[in-house]
Amino acid sequence: MEHKQLLTVFNSLPVGIGFFTADGTLVRCNESFCRIFGADSQTLLGNKLNINENSVVPDVVKEAVRRCVPVQMSFLYDFDKQRTDKRFFSTRTRTCYLKCNGNPLYDNDGKFVNYIFIFEDITETVKSEEVLRQSRPENGACYEGSQHHVLGI
Repeated sequence: MEHKQLLTVFNSLPVGIGFFTADGTLVRCNESFCRIFGADSQTLLGNKLNINENSVVPDVVKEAVRRCVPVQMSFLYDFDKQRTDKRFFSTRTRTCYLKCNGNPLYDNDGKFVNYIFIFEDITETVKSEEVLRQSRPENGACYEGSQHHVLGI
């Protein structure tokens, strides 16, 4: 595949992908990453954003980057709190739930190259699950009532 085709695929993915150096500096990201974090790539890359300096990112994620070990987790990202970091301005406000999958990347000689994060905004999924969870007692009561009704026939 040609570089241009790979770039098209990279920027068409529905998940955000970011490459970070060993010290945690963002060096490349796709369009979904920019959408998730509410800023364009020039802003994100031009400000030399460092994951270790972001007060909203959980310490376990920062530690995984420092130690070059994989990490998978979901967490609440507070854009209003992030706005206090003057390094970049996000168009997003409030909070969202992010799912991240991070892994170190090595070259053929086993030397560390970058740390890759795949981010997914799972806010709508979390909200839907919460609505479903809250409605279960009502659904259960309806189900039990209909079950007794059927058995009573």
